[in-house]
Amino acid sequence: MMAGMSSQSRAGSAHAATPPTSGGDAHHEHRALAPIRWPKPDKGVIASLAVFTLGLVIAILVPALVAPPDFEQTSLITGGTAEPAPEGADLTPAQIGIAMAATVLGALIMLVSAYALHRRTGSIGAAILAFVPTFVVVASGAIIATMLLLQ
Repeated sequence: MMAGMSSQSRAGSAHAATPPTSGGDAHHEHRALAPIRWPKPDKGVIASLAVFTLGLVIAILVPALVAPPDFEQTSLITGGTAEPAPEGADLTPAQIGIAMAATVLGALIMLVSAYALHRRTGSIGAAILAFVPTFVVVASGAIIATMLLLQ
């Protein structure tokens, strides 16, 4: 089949395979890559993240201060020996309720901050990354409160 092709068509096909070296497309030959422009968060995004962190601290640390964990259980740190619990170490339902209320309050702060971040950036990824820890904090608080009340 190559024998049937004319020399002009073979030359034309060879010309189409090589880029032009002069003419109107010359400015495309030596173009530089555009500089990378990293996104810079504005003050609203940083404030939203700070409020989210504050809500996380309230949801985790305040309940730990109100109803401190009880280390009378067998522990790997003490080599498997359990120390007797001091007198009055039992938590009251009121303390457990206050701890759970602090967890829910912190989670609500986290939710409001996540919603504000989503509205500001328009990114559903920001909302998902914020809603998942909020759900985990509330679910963990509910499980721990239930375990403490059933003791």
